[in-house]
Amino acid sequence: MTNTSKSFAVIASLLLVSPYVDAGKVIRGRFFDRNKKDTTTKPVQNNTTTIEVPTAVRAPRAIPNFAMAEMTPEEIAEGIASRTWAAQCINSGDYGKADVGCDAGSKICGLNNQFIPMDGVGNSCARCINSFETIEQIDYGCDAIYRRCLNGENLDPAIWAGGTKCGLPCTFYSTIEGEVEDKIKWFNGGNPLPAGMYEIKYVGGCHKVTYDPGFSWCVHSNFESYRNWYIVDETYDRAFPGNVLAPGVVGHEWGKGEDSDYQACVDRNLAEAKPLLYQHKGGKLGVYNFDKDPYSQPTIMLYYDNVAGLIQNPTWSLKVVQCPDASDTPVDVPTTPEPEDSESKAPCCASGETGWRPYKGCKEYYYCMNGRALATQKCGAGTLFNGTVCDWANKVQCGKIQTRTC
Repeated sequence: MTNTSKSFAVIASLLLVSPYVDAGKVIRGRFFDRNKKDTTTKPVQNNTTTIEVPTAVRAPRAIPNFAMAEMTPEEIAEGIASRTWAAQCINSGDYGKADVGCDAGSKICGLNNQFIPMDGVGNSCARCINSFETIEQIDYGCDAIYRRCLNGENLDPAIWAGGTKCGLPCTFYSTIEGEVEDKIKWFNGGNPLPAGMYEIKYVGGCHKVTYDPGFSWCVHSNFESYRNWYIVDETYDRAFPGNVLAPGVVGHEWGKGEDSDYQACVDRNLAEAKPLLYQHKGGKLGVYNFDKDPYSQPTIMLYYDNVAGLIQNPTWSLKVVQCPDASDTPVDVPTTPEPEDSESKAPCCASGETGWRPYKGCKEYYYCMNGRALATQKCGAGTLFNGTVCDWANKVQCGKIQTRTC
């Protein structure tokens, strides 16, 4: 037996006897050595070797989003066709990337969401993304786009997968205190957050205001003479606050233009405002206080707990939500007819194309990377893809953004 064969035998035996992995649930492990470190001590030395282990028959399931992963079209096709794609492993040494398959010899991903240390290399973020089990099962670590290890916290897999089902409760919760000045206050310490639906709520500070007619505190508005809070993402470098609000905000309409999708103004206490449901595209997320308005009246005074002249920094909360409240969901939302062949036509991309494309009547979407179509994702119930984010269905004209011929 050659040294290579012996190595395979040792690894296969570990797979079958490990107390952490059910052999009936483990599928093929593909190894990627992205950083080419210590390859001489690894049982597998390149990214073409595979290990065959017993496989249980499983129903097909959409693959994870691999927009940042380095895979060939042949490898993607093989994984989809054979359904023997190992769960995704996380390159925890570089949170900006994600490994597909397994990190070079250090762990083998199984469908039970475990990993096997092969050479004594351990890592707190080295958990596998479970790409075949039901979305109700919590996944740990990071996914391909805007996913980060958040101190071991669980993120809702229904949101990770872009699905419409409500999974287990989310545990991620963050608060910030915003100073009353012209600056941005970021949630999560300014670190990127996964794409998904978030609830943003004013939770403290109890600001009260005496005003010239029409003045009040707002979560968002376009009125020039207001001191307003705006929800911002990584496009915040645009100058005027009315242009800062990212597309995809979900909430009550006030009919003041495209930048006024949501308004929660109250005359005396911002704590009375209804929470904002925000469809985040991924990346940084925070609030911005526009407090340098040349049109503001000098007689306007702010009160904190009815004490004149004292201002307390307001506090905002952010949490992941699986589904919006029923009261926030439009009633009798019209659906957009799908093209006759939308169910049968596979996702495609033009040569060299990079960007998002709608799919299946805008109920789904996928990403093109250099002419290669990656995994499709679904919009939530009652929403459609508008070319950028998932928005309420009655706001989306799918026929104008349907997939172009590849």
